[in-house]
Amino acid sequence: MELWLNWFLDGLNNLNVDIDNEKIEKFKKYIDLITFYNQKFNLTGEKTKEEIAIKQFLDSLIPILYLKKYFDKSTLTDKNIDIGTGAGIPGIPLKIFSKTSEFLLVDSNKKRVNFLSNAIEELCLEKVDILLGRGEELIKKVDLREKFLNVFSRWVLKIPGIFELTSPFVKVNGRIFLWKGIDEIELIEKSTSFLNELGLIIENIFKYELPFFKSERVLLVLKKIKTTPLKYPRSFKKIKTLSC
Repeated sequence: MELWLNWFLDGLNNLNVDIDNEKIEKFKKYIDLITFYNQKFNLTGEKTKEEIAIKQFLDSLIPILYLKKYFDKSTLTDKNIDIGTGAGIPGIPLKIFSKTSEFLLVDSNKKRVNFLSNAIEELCLEKVDILLGRGEELIKKVDLREKFLNVFSRWVLKIPGIFELTSPFVKVNGRIFLWKGIDEIELIEKSTSFLNELGLIIENIFKYELPFFKSERVLLVLKKIKTTPLKYPRSFKKIKTLSC
């Protein structure tokens, strides 16, 4: 067994997340695709299979651990969107573990979108769509407003800009999952008034540590309690200004 797979399976076991042979085969194909395309262009920051397996695949599955721990759910349901998905992280790993769910993967880079199309075909993933473009622009062109039960975004924008970017996509009573650093907890807690304006509350600041690399991280879980005002999201330039 390759080292990356041994680490990945060990990490899943430590998180008490079950995996079967079908899922394992999909992750094998997926990691081979990522490493192959990484030689052509900068698809991911992590280059070794061990880094990809833990810092991307395993890290992507933390929402599954969260839902299982607090709501006794082992898969995702309904419609889900991954904004700024890059190589399909976290959307594709989450989709592999949630076979019947629907996923929309959004990215603004054409090379990455072409990779995603190939990966979805190679992995035989159903109910997965891809959109090329920026989230704040697409939502004004396509009927995406408050259409998703779960919104995912991993390392796309800093706080509080990421709140404005993601909040218009999620349904009332739905959730937003954001991957953040331990050093951002204080900033998260200071953002409650802006979150309230967007119709969001903090459901959980879920702390965890990735194995092997000993990386402390936070999964910020936001709950949508009321409709986001139509003026949001604004232009990317204005959103990014918030996050500087």
